[in-house]
Amino acid sequence: MDTFRGFAIILVIFGHVVSQPPLFGYEAPGWMQDIRVLFAPYRMEGLMLLSGMLLPRALKKPLGPYYLGKVRNIAWPYFVWAAIFLMLVLRNPTWMDPASWIATNWLWFIFFLFAYYAIAPALARVPNWLLAGAFWGGAVWLELGAGVDFGTTGISILLAACYYGGFFFAGAFVFDSGLVWKLKHRATLVVTGVIAAAFLVYRYRIDWDVYNDVLYVWGSIGTVLFVLGILQRLPARFAPPLQSIGRSSLVYYASHMPIIYLWMQLLAAVGIDSVPAVFVGAFVLPVVLGALLAHFQKSPWVGWLFVMPLFSARRGISVSSSQVA
Repeated sequence: MDTFRGFAIILVIFGHVVSQPPLFGYEAPGWMQDIRVLFAPYRMEGLMLLSGMLLPRALKKPLGPYYLGKVRNIAWPYFVWAAIFLMLVLRNPTWMDPASWIATNWLWFIFFLFAYYAIAPALARVPNWLLAGAFWGGAVWLELGAGVDFGTTGISILLAACYYGGFFFAGAFVFDSGLVWKLKHRATLVVTGVIAAAFLVYRYRIDWDVYNDVLYVWGSIGTVLFVLGILQRLPARFAPPLQSIGRSSLVYYASHMPIIYLWMQLLAAVGIDSVPAVFVGAFVLPVVLGALLAHFQKSPWVGWLFVMPLFSARRGISVSSSQVA
């Protein structure tokens, strides 16, 4: 799963490399936009599905350690990086508006993740497949019944929370059902491969821009499970780079957007408009600097950015690494 998580993080960074520079007047080449759209129905859906697969084991912990872990590893880095982005990167008064701290920009994923983990113990007796269906049902009602569109404010956030909540609890069902261990079996690969192919053909022939649509979650899930199965069959020598990113996925995810913004601000300040410099730098810098942050994340000087420190009289300040869990 770390391999796919690392692959998805690379896709997330690439997607933001394409979508954010236009805010600064830099338009991405057409081929980059096409790649971004190609993977749009899979990257965040895949990350949320994998995060849900970690839920069953997490729920075996006592409630105290369970919630402390989620506060330290999810809520804390959310607020740290929201503060960095709002106060140091954007540098405008929006940080004084409480609404700015709700699902802040790219951190919406971590915000939702904490919300799902927060309610999960209370829903532990409800089958995960039923929870997934209930969340997607809520998304259908909001989108088709109430006419709500995806967005970043108000009830649009609730629509997104319902849509991605379905993937989170579907991931928990995939783990609980044992399907996660059968993904590399030939029969499972055939079934998920047919689903992935059917979805791709539908997109190519009818609607290429299908994403964030609850009516097509079957295609997203089938494709993600197919890719997971393929990655499990990869020779071991191809896995380590992606696994390394996947094991520190929160580090890369939380840090990449401020790095992209700061790079754009630097280029705009010095008047550089070279397309290769803009987009190569916007992709390479988050990966390289993310790797450095991941390497030093166990140091208290870096670790506090991603895990809430705990003070022990014996050990002093203690931090540990985390995934986007």
